Amino acid sequence: MTGDPERAERDSYTSGWHLADYGNSSLSEVKSLCQTYFGLSVVPELPEARLLYWFRAGRVGAVTVGEMRFGDEVRLLRPDSPDVYLVYVPLTGRMTTEHAGVVAAGSVNRAVVHRPCGPATVDRIRPFTTVLVVRLERAAVEQHLQTALGRSVGGVVEVAPWLDLTTRRGRTWLGLMQLTLDDIVEPDGAAADPTTAARLAAGAIAAFLSAADHPHRKELIRPERYRWPRPVRRAIEAMQADPAYPFTVADLAHTSGVGVRALQAAFHRTTGTSPMCYLRDLRLARAHGDLRSARPDTETVADVAHRWGFSHLGRFAAAYRQQFGVAPSVTLRE
Repeated sequence: MTGDPERAERDSYTSGWHLADYGNSSLSEVKSLCQTYFGLSVVPELPEARLLYWFRAGRVGAVTVGEMRFGDEVRLLRPDSPDVYLVYVPLTGRMTTEHAGVVAAGSVNRAVVHRPCGPATVDRIRPFTTVLVVRLERAAVEQHLQTALGRSVGGVVEVAPWLDLTTRRGRTWLGLMQLTLDDIVEPDGAAADPTTAARLAAGAIAAFLSAADHPHRKELIRPERYRWPRPVRRAIEAMQADPAYPFTVADLAHTSGVGVRALQAAFHRTTGTSPMCYLRDLRLARAHGDLRSARPDTETVADVAHRWGFSHLGRFAAAYRQQFGVAPSVTLRE
């Protein structure tokens, strides 16, 4: 289902209603589907009963979206997942989740958002409640935000635990997710075209960041109100034009037309980081993109690291793991 390189950009599964005895192959199937697409474990409340379930899901690029419905009460468990954001929308009924010490109730008007930190529990999904689940890869979310803002975002985006679906942006995001799922699960859908698939994934991430509450949202939707000081903008433009160049902070200060201390102070004031940390994060993002698209039989981690200005492979690997939660060799093999 997921290993075919011909379908690397798009992967889907859909089922009708199934009645499964606990422990048999049918129940193993739905458990495997939830684990494969969303990293979730299904725990029925009544282990001795039979489980009626309906499931469909699709993956397009860095975005996975699906609907699940169970005829019996179940719980969903998620282990620590440092590389994904998960969003839950009960399209009917209500649900309660616990994540990072926050108990959140979801409804048709309010989605629940779990950031990539720590385990989570979705408690007591009532029978025949339809739940829409969206999985967004952390690296893609942060890369999109970094590109849109033109600067580093410093790791995990601190998204609020709730997403208001009564707002125009919230309704747009939900509608886009439902349309995307409907398209992905059809063999002749628009997502069959890799270019369209990539744009669907990018649109899903952009709409999520526009609708969700996070520290960068106002800047993202009204960039004209958050113009960088000219020295910062000049330094960022120079770094983005050639991230692999061996810039020093003195080089960037000269390019910006200010002194080193003035540039560092301006960076900290407007981006929350230093010029060199911004450059490192930019290089890591470019390296991550190359590792995801590279073939292990033709390129190595060292090739990619050196291409983006990392001369010390051990330090690159440590910084990469801290930023993306996995070793660069894992990304290369995916």
